[in-house]
Order: sequence, then structure tokens, then C-alpha cells
Amino acid sequence: MRTAIIAALSLFAIINVAAQTTHEHVHFLTSEEFKSKVFDYTKQEYKFNGTKPVLVDFFATWCGPCKAMSPVIEAIAHNYEGEIDVYKVDVDKETEIAQAFGIRSIPTLLFVPAEGTPNLLGGYMYYERLAINVAVLLQNKPFPAELVQIYQMQMQRMQEQEASQKKTE
Repeated sequence: MRTAIIAALSLFAIINVAAQTTHEHVHFLTSEEFKSKVFDYTKQEYKFNGTKPVLVDFFATWCGPCKAMSPVIEAIAHNYEGEIDVYKVDVDKETEIAQAFGIRSIPTLLFVPAEGTPNLLGGYMYYERLAINVAVLLQNKPFPAELVQIYQMQMQRMQEQEASQKKTE
């Protein structure tokens, strides 16, 4: 069991390093780029400046869950290339953006439809869950309450499992 865990963690580390060095499909944004490519969050009136829906990953380089999610974000950007724009914002470098959105935990994802209201979801997401949220984004509909509840329950279960694993070690 322990060998399988070590092997899985090693594979994950290799994938994570590769994803961090490539970022072919994910673009890092400064506050000025965010204002021109997504929307100007300093203005009271919301006006989307993009040409297609946007996914923004708020992250920090020191954040473990953010590092774990990096290959997931890259895979989504690759698989939905041409359908959505995928950006990353380093909350330590771009504090103005993080404060404007009230980012208190990371990773946090901002889903910005071409029309409609942006939505924030916090916490790590597996590829399948993120893909469902991207599908909702592409349909230009608000997130269904059931989807948000399922996601929150999964996050709570995952945190409980991690806590119980730490107790047994």
C-alpha cells in the first residue's frame, strides 16, 4: 500500500513539474491584462472584454493544492482550446486583483461567461468536476445549486478523509 502511494505521488510530481514548465495553453495575467482581456473590475458597470468565455485560476506558487491543480487547468485549457480562454493570476504578485475579488483561499476559480454574471468557486477540483463546470460556462447558464452542493459535499468528504489519514499515521 505504501509503495503504491509513493509511486502515485512520484508520478504526480513528474506530471506536475511538466505542467508547471509548459503552460502552453494557460496565460498568466497582470492586473492591466485582466482589465483588457476579461473585464475592468475597478469600474462599477460590468462589461466583458473577451471574445469567448474565460476561466481564471487564482493561485500561489507556495500552495500545494494549487500545484496539484496546475495539470488539471492545463488539461482543460488544452481540451477546450478555441472554446474558452484560460488564465492564471498569482495572488501574491497581483494583490490588487485578489483583493478586488475577495480571494481568501486558493485555489479559487473564476468562471466568466461571454454573457451573464461571473461565478467564483473555491478549492481543488478534479478534472471531471472542472470539465462539468466548463460545460456549464459554455452553455452560458448559472451554476446549478445542486452542482455547487455536490462539489461542497465532495470537498468536505475529501477533507475528512485527509484528516482521518493524518490521525492514523
